Formats: sequence, C-alpha cells, structure tokens
Amino acid sequence: MFNTFSLNLIGVDGLILYHVVSTYQLLHSIVHKEKYYSNKKTVVLISEFLCDKFQNYLDLKKSFFDEVIVMDNKALSDRKQDMISNTTKYFDSLLHGNRIGLSEVEEIIVGCAHYYFGIYLTTKGINFTFLEDGSGLISRPEIVYDIEMNLDPNKNEICNNLGLYNASNKYIKKIICNTKAQKSGFNDERIEHMDLIDCIKIMDMNKVEDLLVFFDVNKKISIPENSTLIMTQHFSNLKILSHGDQIEIYKLLVDYFVDSGSIVFKPHPDDLTYYDSIFPTSVVVQDVFPSELIPFVFENEPKTVMTISSTAINNLKGHYEKLIMFSAYFEKHFKIIHKYYTALRVINNANFKENIFEINSDNQTLVNLAEMFDITIQNASNNPLEKSDYKFAKVILMDDTQVNEKVNELLDEVSDDTLLIFINTNNSYFFYQYPNKYVFDNIVPIIINLIDKDSNIIEETQIMWAYSKRKEVRDMVNSIEIQKELTNSNMLLQVNELSEEEIKIKVLEGILSATEKRLDHYIKLESELREKLKKAGIKS
Repeated sequence: MFNTFSLNLIGVDGLILYHVVSTYQLLHSIVHKEKYYSNKKTVVLISEFLCDKFQNYLDLKKSFFDEVIVMDNKALSDRKQDMISNTTKYFDSLLHGNRIGLSEVEEIIVGCAHYYFGIYLTTKGINFTFLEDGSGLISRPEIVYDIEMNLDPNKNEICNNLGLYNASNKYIKKIICNTKAQKSGFNDERIEHMDLIDCIKIMDMNKVEDLLVFFDVNKKISIPENSTLIMTQHFSNLKILSHGDQIEIYKLLVDYFVDSGSIVFKPHPDDLTYYDSIFPTSVVVQDVFPSELIPFVFENEPKTVMTISSTAINNLKGHYEKLIMFSAYFEKHFKIIHKYYTALRVINNANFKENIFEINSDNQTLVNLAEMFDITIQNASNNPLEKSDYKFAKVILMDDTQVNEKVNELLDEVSDDTLLIFINTNNSYFFYQYPNKYVFDNIVPIIINLIDKDSNIIEETQIMWAYSKRKEVRDMVNSIEIQKELTNSNMLLQVNELSEEEIKIKVLEGILSATEKRLDHYIKLESELREKLKKAGIKS
C-alpha cells in the first residue's frame, strides 16, 4: 500500500498539477517544474507502476514537488466495463478526497494522455497540456497506438477516438515536446519546445544532484573510452518479438555496426535479457536511469550511441558525435539487414558512388549501412523520381515494403547503364507484371547464403535480383563475391559467383515463384474490387 497525502489545496492560487505514468514523463515533469514553476505549488499524480519501480518515490516530495498522489493501478484496470463512467467516478473521488478542485488549478500537465486521466479530462471538458509520451512520439502517434492496441484494445479504441494519441482533442491547449526529436516537417502552433538535456544543463547544480540521486545514480559510472553504447528495448515483454528474436536482433546489430571499441549495454528497465552472458566482453550498465541522463552519468563519454527504435535517443540528438537508430519496421523485419548490406557491397565493389536512389526500402536501415561505404542514398520514395531522372540514375535500389505497381514503367525509362537491384524482402515480385516475362531476360540472381560456422551448413538462403539492359553489367554483378563474418551470430554471410547453368535454373525458379505470387496478388485485388462494388450496390 502506497502513501497518498491528504491535501488542503482548494483555493490555492496558481496550483500546478502533473500526471505521470512512465519514467520519462516523471523526469520530464521534474525538469519542467524546475524550469517554469520552481516558485509555484506543485502536485504530481503518479502511477503505482512508478512507485513499484522507485521505492524512494516519497523523496519526490522532499526534493521536487509539494505533494504526491498515487493512482491505484488495480482500481483503474478493473474498470474495463463502462470505462468512461467508472473512470470519471474514480478520479472524482480521488481528487475530492485530496481536496483538489481542477477549476482552480492553473495548469494541468498530462504525461501519457491516453491513460485514464486523459480520458477523464477530455470527457469532463477540462483543458490540459499534453506532455508527449516519449521523445519524438507526438509526430509518430502510430508507435504508441500499436503498442497500446496489443495491451488493451478497448481502451485503445476509446483513446484513439478521443484524439489522445496525436493530441487532436480540442481540450488539449498546449503540447510540450522536443521539436528537434520530431519527424521532419512536423509542426503545431500549440507546441512549447523543451530540450530535456539543455534544460538539465542550466538547472541549479544542487537540483541536478538531487535528480541523479533520485534516479539512483550516486556516482559517475565508469565505462571504456571510445565505446559504443547500446540502449536496448523490451521487445519480448511487449510481444513484438520472441525472446529468441530479441537476442538475435542485438547480435546482428553488433555484428554489422560495431567493428572496433568496447560494447556497453544499457538495458531497458523492463528488459530481463542477460547481455553479459550473450556478449561476454561487453559492459552492462546495471544502474537504472532515464536515457536522457546519459550525458551526466559517465566518466568516459561513449563515442557512439545506438538503439533499434527507442525514442529516448531522439533527445540525445545534437549532444553526441554519432547516433544510430532504426525504424519500427526494422523491429519485425530485422533480417533484411543481410540483403541491404549485400546490395551495398555490390554497389561499393562496382565502384558506384553517385546518383544512387532507393524506392520503397526501409530507408533508415539502408542509410545506416551506406555510411560504412561512404555511399549517399537519395530517397526517391518521399521525393519520387521524374521520368527524366531515371536516365541519370546509376543505381536504383527497390524493395517491397510498400506496393509499387509502376515498376514496369521505370524499367522502360532507365538508361542502358542503370543497375536496378530488386531486394524483394517480402517476396512479392512486384517488378514482374504477369505474363510479361521479358524482365527476366535482363536479370541475374544474387544468392545470399547464411552458413553456420560450426557445422558449415547453410542455415538460410535469401535471394535478390539485379536488372540491367547491358549484359556486361549483369556479368559484373554476378562476378562479385562477398564474405562477411557475423561473429556474435556465429554465421558466415557468403555470396558466390554463379555459373550460366545456375543462373538459368534460378531465373526459371524465379519466374515460377513470381507468377504464383503475382496471380495471388491479382486475385486479392479482384476480391477487394468485388467487395467495393457489392458495398456500393453494383453487381459485378
């Protein structure tokens, strides 16, 4: 049972009320309070989850806030039936019992607006300030939506309809976020920019010390010089990946992106993976603290900070020499890394350095790998190529993360010197328009074998396709042989030159697979069209 303070705050002029559910929101609220409301009366509504995590939560009253009120997780989660009505009753009772009248509160600042308090405020018609869930998430609401959909579909639907993910609700009058961490082009006139790290740097040193002590950083943490710091996530807990895939994704991350220096893991607080046993030479930071405190806790600053898709890294932009992060797409499709790496090795070995475009790829993964080879990738997905541009493209990398039915148009327009690499991650064979098999007349397969280093057995084979109107270009691609040691994954990536006979066989197999896939695609399109006609009352 957690302590909740009985207050006598009705009529207090200028009361500021914070609501926090996550560690990030708690840190943000503390720093925001110190920056803007250090002389105001402040109260924080805190989830029981955080009290479990921070047994010293009562120190919040001693060091930062005037009062702390703990929300009962069980009482809230039991309100599945008639959620809005029961949530209203719960918070009416909680606020009345602590003598808080919201009409007299100067500002209500809500972290995790899609939690029950956000539902309460919007259905009661009470204005509040939206504190984004995590760094950069206000411009990426689909990330939070997808997570919440897995955890509680009923609440997720209510919150989505109320506009509590993208802050579109009319009662949200201000949005606190770090504008530098948002998607390019994102803007909202309600935004109040706040860079957490910049704000901490100008805080009173005694308050910074209190902050570090609260988050259990009592002394500087020693890590090796020039290290790569990997901030992990708890994918298996969130049911995004299996535990085995969670281990595999980090092995591949190290194999491809850490070629020198020490590895330091900073596990997510809810990530229970034993990284020190998987990576015996690594350092694992056992201290649990928000990632935004990274610039303040280490004796030696890491050279590189890397994560898969943790939004916490967004707040580190501008504070570190090198940051590496990936997309949410990469989380579930991380094995694309083998194809992307191989495609870039082909480009590099062929000495193509300019006029390289990508279409429908996982752009972030491609760009991260391209930096190894000093190759600049131009994103043609967001800035579509004009027909005139095709003639100047040296290489076009195309994947099928999105449907693209205009590939044949592109094949007709590219110059004879252009190399197209069809990565074909989802094996949709979008470059083949049935029954026009002519595309396979100008194509060679690139066979990637992933070989177990202990047994020397091929564990997995992946295939890409290289297209060029010039045979000498196709022959050049086929002649490129690649080997890469994937030490932590205990695998060898290998691409070998194919004989003419092997090419013919693989092309015939490709035609067969492509025909099957495309026919399935056309059947699906026809079914969807019939359904639309049926809904419109038109007989097909």
